[in-house]
Amino acid sequence: MSLKKIVYLFGAGATHAEIMNSESTTDETFRDNYGLLIASVSKRVIKKAQRQLWFKENESVFASARGEFNIELFISLFELNEMPDYMISSLKKLVQEDIKRVLSNNRRQKFYLHKALLELHNKIEDRE
Repeated sequence: MSLKKIVYLFGAGATHAEIMNSESTTDETFRDNYGLLIASVSKRVIKKAQRQLWFKENESVFASARGEFNIELFISLFELNEMPDYMISSLKKLVQEDIKRVLSNNRRQKFYLHKALLELHNKIEDRE
């Protein structure tokens, strides 16, 4: 009998849940600073982008980036409208840096929901 190979893909929602459950606080500030849902990431990225010269020079383009919005859709719109590559690559880099900051090695080592799913899978023999 051969062993089945199972792959689980954990998205931003599952990873966000891990981070929110890894701390004993329900403080909104924690969610704003470390949440991985797109609204939180978007706010942090725009906040960092606002400090850069290219952003200040093109502030009118970002006028709609207030309140809740999706930075991924914003980047896609820039790509479709052939905005300068440096703006697109800068935003992509800021998104990547933000997510890597939140998903530090120390924080990932505290994850237990993912581990629980894999342990559950080992307990359930032939069913998924």
